[in-house]
Amino acid sequence: MNTEIDRKIAVIFVADVVGYSKHMEKDENATIRSYNACEKILNKLLKKYKGSVFNTAGDSVLAEFPSAVNAVECGVDFQNEIKKRNQSDKVDVKLEFRLGINMGDVVKKDNNLIGDGVNIAARLEALAQPNGISISKSVYDFVVPKTKMTFNDLGIQKVKQNEFHAFDILLDPSQKRILKTKSKSKVPIIGAVAAAALVVIILSLNLFYSTSKNADFSQVEQQNKSSLPVLLVYPFNNLSQNDGSNLAVVFTESMVAGLAKFKGVKILSSSTSLHAKKSNYSDDEIKSNYGADYIVRGSIQSFGNKSRMTIEMTGLEEKKVVWTDSVDFSRNDVFKVQDNIASNILNHLQLNVTVGSYTKSWAEELGSLELFTAALNAREEWRKATRESHNKYIELYKPIEEHFGKDSKEILNWHGWEIWQRLLQGWSTDIENDVKKLEVIVDRTLKENADIDAYHFASLAELFFLSQDCGIAKSYAEKSLIDGGHVDAFTSAGMVFDGCGEFAQAVSYFKDALSLAPNDNNFVISNLLTKTYYSKGSCPEIISLIEPNLNNKDLRSPMIGLYSHCLLKEGRNKEAKTFFSLAKDKGLSKQVISATLRDPVLIENFLKGTSVLGSLE
Repeated sequence: MNTEIDRKIAVIFVADVVGYSKHMEKDENATIRSYNACEKILNKLLKKYKGSVFNTAGDSVLAEFPSAVNAVECGVDFQNEIKKRNQSDKVDVKLEFRLGINMGDVVKKDNNLIGDGVNIAARLEALAQPNGISISKSVYDFVVPKTKMTFNDLGIQKVKQNEFHAFDILLDPSQKRILKTKSKSKVPIIGAVAAAALVVIILSLNLFYSTSKNADFSQVEQQNKSSLPVLLVYPFNNLSQNDGSNLAVVFTESMVAGLAKFKGVKILSSSTSLHAKKSNYSDDEIKSNYGADYIVRGSIQSFGNKSRMTIEMTGLEEKKVVWTDSVDFSRNDVFKVQDNIASNILNHLQLNVTVGSYTKSWAEELGSLELFTAALNAREEWRKATRESHNKYIELYKPIEEHFGKDSKEILNWHGWEIWQRLLQGWSTDIENDVKKLEVIVDRTLKENADIDAYHFASLAELFFLSQDCGIAKSYAEKSLIDGGHVDAFTSAGMVFDGCGEFAQAVSYFKDALSLAPNDNNFVISNLLTKTYYSKGSCPEIISLIEPNLNNKDLRSPMIGLYSHCLLKEGRNKEAKTFFSLAKDKGLSKQVISATLRDPVLIENFLKGTSVLGSLE
């Protein structure tokens, strides 16, 4: 053993703010004031219970305690104090915290503590519910005979690469939950089939019990995948050792803040970036520890008033650099350069990482990072196809409309998709007038700008609301694909051929769209493909498409509903009932399934077939 390594057993306490980035986006100053007030409460309690902070990272605190009981009592008092604070009408920003507490082996390095004892405490914090506390069994064993608290046994949990036995401290009965547990023992071969079936049922029940009508897919976000790719901006490297401008820090923070505004990817916080650097994690460890798909790295070298920034993006799955850029600039142009680089990254993400649409022209035409980000986010909101997201779409493209002009040809497409979605979803309050507007937009776009986007929009408008002639709609769809097409064009073609009853061709187009889309954000294309499979009566294909994604919080309610009907047809009745209930909890209704299937016969078959599972009335 290396005698220079200073090891010891320690009780580690980790506290982190829930949704800190969103609060900062909404009101940075008020959030900082609120965090400072919460930090004062924590510091007061740390002093009372003899805890000492050994590391902080923006919105998180890591502390060491002399005993497990002290750490737990401090955590309980802190959550109660925060709850009391949030009940006050005088509090502008009501922050919530997750706490994780572990006792284990740590290594002292300088003034910091590292090692498994710290890592597991961090995993427990990630596992905890908002306003909750999760502890390890090592802590539980010490505190259970010495306190009157109520505990909930979560069993063996695995978060990232760490596996541990976890417990929740129940500060409130509503915090009781059921989580998927990882079995320690191997399943005997003789019971393998039965055990496999049981695992499926347990997983189904876990998903069901951890979901509420307006909540995320699970209370434990870190244990559920998202359809959004995850990106970490690694702290930029300052190559000019004698330069005190600290441009590297400025660019790192601004890059995180700028990219976080784009809803098509999940940007890890700057505190996570700092933790990755302090821990000297390799790319594989960053992928494993944080679930990251991409890393953005940059370096800055200054010569007097001139600086050069080099930046690259690494794909962790491909294990190679997928995008690079460099730029020379003067100190006076720092903020302009920040915007340009972030805009280029967003364009690359949209084109090659998220939905695969060509958006470089948007960046050039819009001329600012703010408008470009608004355009990308508007598209993401439109794809969600909810009433709330539809209204957000309209709100987001308003500044774009002001930029181009309300009657400009550039804004026609935005208006057209707004009206088309409103009509399709049954939200229009003046159907006749909206159809007339749609007709005018189609005519103008085809005359003034007959490109891929004009044709694939015209194909859907014609099929659903104008001529409703399959020949015309299919003709426009095929014209949109003459020059190779793009993701949206293939998606629209799939919808047109599906609507015309040519399901095999529709499936082919949807698969083409999926192959071109680096990531099917919010399962937009998969949702359409599921519907087409259902129209074909292809339940095995639906099951194959959905089952790998069952633990994904973005899975859409119609997909889950159609999947449950297929399970019923396959004789998997208990699972069918569980997932039908889950679909309802995620918003499945008669109106939603009708808008999805559109065919009265299909709708009636679904409602009759699933009546044994429950009602959508």
